[in-house]
Amino acid sequence: KIWVGTHGGCLYRLDENKYTPFCFPEKSSKIVVTDITHDKQGNIWVATKGYGIYHLEIKNQTKTGALLKSVFNKQEGLSSNEIEKIYFDENGNLWIGHAQRGVDIIYFGEDKNEKPPINHISVLNGLTSDRITDILQDSKGRMWVSTFAGLNQISTSSSTKETPKIISSIKQNDIIKDSHIITMSNDALG
Repeated sequence: KIWVGTHGGCLYRLDENKYTPFCFPEKSSKIVVTDITHDKQGNIWVATKGYGIYHLEIKNQTKTGALLKSVFNKQEGLSSNEIEKIYFDENGNLWIGHAQRGVDIIYFGEDKNEKPPINHISVLNGLTSDRITDILQDSKGRMWVSTFAGLNQISTSSSTKETPKIISSIKQNDIIKDSHIITMSNDALG
């Protein structure tokens, strides 16, 4: 199945030749989907421009193919509702790249009824820019965050009391001729 996000506030799940829509309940025509990912349970997480992140539960499907389980936004502790990228690391933590506010990390623990803690990384911590363009974990478990001003390797920790640290940064003139990094990917060689 493939999930497709639109500029008009809807997601579509493509399964063979069947298209199942899921439109957000409020302000749907104003919601712009910027990224889609899934967690280990197969639930869908949707990043939006201006409305935060929507968490859709798939196992208890409705006719539209998903059930809105929760919303994470500025009121819930995110740095901004302008989300560019979302990425689950191998520990199940959700990394959130903001359009202008750096990175948030939501640490989902064992207690699903408890509000998960959130850590924040920005230029104040050494990030090359607060404008995040992509987030990736490589085959060695290292986290990488690309920005409009370079590439950052960030420490990972399961401890929510410790703000992750910038391990290294690559800026223009170091290795990369253009520091406006747009996207990243792992290759087949690891």
